[in-house]
Amino acid sequence: MDGNPLPGNIGQIAYVDADIEAACTFWARAVGAGPFYVFSHPKVDSARFRGSPIDLDISIALGYWGEMQIEVIQQHDDTLTIYRDAQKRGDKSVNHLGIFVDDLSITQEYARKTGGSVIQEQYIGKDGGVYFDQDGRLIELISLPPGFAEACAMVMAESEHWD
Repeated sequence: MDGNPLPGNIGQIAYVDADIEAACTFWARAVGAGPFYVFSHPKVDSARFRGSPIDLDISIALGYWGEMQIEVIQQHDDTLTIYRDAQKRGDKSVNHLGIFVDDLSITQEYARKTGGSVIQEQYIGKDGGVYFDQDGRLIELISLPPGFAEACAMVMAESEHWD
């Protein structure tokens, strides 16, 4: 493969945990990340897992450690997703890395260059996240929907003076 196929830089490290509040407390105490804001049961327009439509029932917590976004995801049901099995196993290691992009239309080119396959997609309008399986590792390309981009900027600004 020639050059770096990534369309941007890694801006997010994501974890899955059945206890979202305990996970946020851990990251705040362990490395000083935060403050964390929890978005309970955010609605998406559409979601797919391995090409099949799914109803996504998750909550996410976002905090920052410097400029790195720390995301904690808690799934509330047994729907097949990239989160479910990790949560059932109690796996608290990195679930995926997120790369912020301006436009998700680049996902097909990214998949072609890397040989990865799309495993999960979730959209609010034309924005959202597309997860690629890269040899058993997950990478998400993220295009933030209007309103959510502003919320992330607010969370990052809050982290600058948070102790």
